[in-house]
Amino acid sequence: MILATFRLFRGASTPAADPRGSALRDGDQAVLGEVLEELLPQIHRWAFAQLGPRSDLEDATQDALIEVSKALRRYEGRASIATLARRVTLRTCYRYYRSHKPTQVQLELVPPPVDAIDPESQAMSRETLRRLYQCLGALPEKRRAAFVLCAIEGLTAVEAARSLGADPARCARG
Repeated sequence: MILATFRLFRGASTPAADPRGSALRDGDQAVLGEVLEELLPQIHRWAFAQLGPRSDLEDATQDALIEVSKALRRYEGRASIATLARRVTLRTCYRYYRSHKPTQVQLELVPPPVDAIDPESQAMSRETLRRLYQCLGALPEKRRAAFVLCAIEGLTAVEAARSLGADPARCARG
């Protein structure tokens, strides 16, 4: 009762429990496969945003998917499945920051921009992307993750803090 009142006072809401949560805890492989299939594009997008165009991006995505499947077996419904998957993907990306540092961004792995009409604008877009990930590579992993979540993914500072497992109150203070 007190916790619920506190959440209402602060404006936070309890996440709606996913109806598939009990099936995931019970080890229902069909539900697990369905959830992972839904999450795969998001996990790939999150890993790409965090790591950039790298030769081991697919490996990082697969590792994140494996870790998410393990975490879903322990899913308690305290957050949405997507929030859980984002946190696990971020932790997987942390490991790749530390142990799989690329020497150079591999621009050939990036599809050409859809809106670029001429080769010059395509080259400029790729060069900008290369420079962005070169600068991001110099940041510590948690600052890099926070920057990507806010600047690229469009999350607010409080949402990014929650995704990173940090104290959102520190972000609200400025």
